[in-house]
Amino acid sequence: MRRVAILRSCLAVIVPAMLGAVTAAAQQATVTGRITDQASGQPIQEARVIVLGTSQFASSGADGKYTVRNVPVGNVDVRVIRVGYTEQKKSVRTAAGESVTLDFTMTQTVVRLEEVVTTATGEQRRTELGNAVSSLDVSKIVANAPIHQMGDLLVAKAPGVQVLPSNMTGAGSRVRVRGTASLSLSNDPIYVIDGIRLTSNDPTANNNSISVGGTQPSRVNDLNPDDIENIEIVKGPSAATLYGTAAANGVIVITTKKGKAGAQRWNVYSEQGKVQDKNSYPGMYAILGKSPGATTQRKCLLKELSVSASATGATCIMDSVSSVNVFNDPDLSPIKTGGVTSTALS
Repeated sequence: MRRVAILRSCLAVIVPAMLGAVTAAAQQATVTGRITDQASGQPIQEARVIVLGTSQFASSGADGKYTVRNVPVGNVDVRVIRVGYTEQKKSVRTAAGESVTLDFTMTQTVVRLEEVVTTATGEQRRTELGNAVSSLDVSKIVANAPIHQMGDLLVAKAPGVQVLPSNMTGAGSRVRVRGTASLSLSNDPIYVIDGIRLTSNDPTANNNSISVGGTQPSRVNDLNPDDIENIEIVKGPSAATLYGTAAANGVIVITTKKGKAGAQRWNVYSEQGKVQDKNSYPGMYAILGKSPGATTQRKCLLKELSVSASATGATCIMDSVSSVNVFNDPDLSPIKTGGVTSTALS
């Protein structure tokens, strides 16, 4: 009798608990579905499906299918994440004891790795870099804008960097990083190309003189923008710390393109155009006349000019005025329309 009493008491405890669990399960729902790639339509494996606001989650199998159980009843938000794909989130309404189908189509995305900056002290992660560095992706700049020389790559591309155009033919543009630092010394930054310093302007070299009023060309413009991979601009005291006092005006670090693994790719570039002088030039005038008593015509000066032979002290009597504009005469003008042709194959 005692064993029967104990059994009855145990059943009185277990049965209500089981009934409560069954009732709770009946009041929850199940979400199932399939996750596929948008481009190929193939199933995506190991995608994590999470019911927001709860601890319920599941992973998709090799066929892309998933099942999340014990989902609360009502409007719930379901989120899917997978490395290499853009996360997605959808809302669904669930009912007690029912199973709801919710499919996802995911889009591949580029995963950005940590950026690495090459400095005088070696490669460093950007998060660890304590210097002011601006990076320029030259390939994107060349693809979106017409680039003819090195200075065009830096115009309005980085804060604190100014490109001053030249005001004389043949002279190179001037780059200023954080303004002018000296009134008497050079304010040009130094250039480092693949670890080698470039001498941009050497006034003592005879080959730099182009006889345009003392203006010197910028040897940086000899670089082909299509050969540059990226540019890093190191500014202010950071540049002097890394490269010495000569870099107080800033440092422009240039990295050229190198071969990469993969299929061959050929680039062809061609450009043609004309160069015309649209300026207006004044004409030249001359006063012609004869000396008193002479028959040969000559050019008269203003101080000896006279309109009458009876004038006192007259040494040249004006009889006509001539004018000529050399630049307007195609046969005399030294200025011609020039042709520009640029072709590149890489």
